[in-house]
Amino acid sequence: MKAADADQTARWFAPQLEELRKELDDARAALVAFQAKTNMVAPTLGGDRETNQYMSIANELSTSRAGLTALQSRLASSSTDLSNDPSDPDLQILAGLKEKLSAAEAEVAASKGVLGASNPKMVAQQANLATLRKQIGDATEKMRVHLKDRIELTKTQIAALETEQAQSQKITDRSSRTA
Repeated sequence: MKAADADQTARWFAPQLEELRKELDDARAALVAFQAKTNMVAPTLGGDRETNQYMSIANELSTSRAGLTALQSRLASSSTDLSNDPSDPDLQILAGLKEKLSAAEAEVAASKGVLGASNPKMVAQQANLATLRKQIGDATEKMRVHLKDRIELTKTQIAALETEQAQSQKITDRSSRTA
């Protein structure tokens, strides 16, 4: 009697299990289709190598795009503070020139009350101010050129990452279809 009850229960569960398996397969196919359509792969618990590689590339691509946006906005600003990286040699040169300019302006302001406008010392100080302003302009332009070079380099890196991401997506799609 126990075997008969077990057999009856197994016969009752078998068609329901088959139906649940079919629903699971349909859901998996829908997920793969959605991921392919949106060009996105959902990370799995623990993940596989292809998915991890794809996610790593996607993160690096996102970081590069954010960096590109920051570089472009710095270039678009009309400020002489084009860089916020203290190790940037252009920024160090520009900061030194600005300090010299401030000191020279203070010296001119102090001399104005004592010396006349035609005094050779005053003329030399004015010439020094003009030279420093020109050097700041040149340093700013040099910094802009370097910033443009960094933007182009970042664009090239983004293009390479997009290509790598597309290849990784194809690999991930193939491995998820075979799983």
